[in-house]
Amino acid sequence: MTADIAVGGKIRIKVLKTPRSLAGRKTLLRILMKDEAHKKQHESNSRHRRSAIEQRRHAGRPWFVIPKKSLPITADSGQEAVVLATVDVVTDLAKLRPFLEISPA
Repeated sequence: MTADIAVGGKIRIKVLKTPRSLAGRKTLLRILMKDEAHKKQHESNSRHRRSAIEQRRHAGRPWFVIPKKSLPITADSGQEAVVLATVDVVTDLAKLRPFLEISPA
């Protein structure tokens, strides 16, 4: 499945089922976040998060209340992304092959 993917081309990734290991889920999220639409949403969330930091005083010292980070995508089944096939992406996809459907875009 990953042998016929040319490095440098666009590929479509569809999640068939969620990886069981935490490392697999994190790797899958990292790959899915390379999609342009998810990148834009993540940047927008980051900008709003930076503007929502508030400063309070606690015992006479500044105390910053920082909102929690949220990702615009999850590693659940049914998620899709179109990413550029680089060498690192193709090697990571080979490890996650049982959980994904990979096709040229």
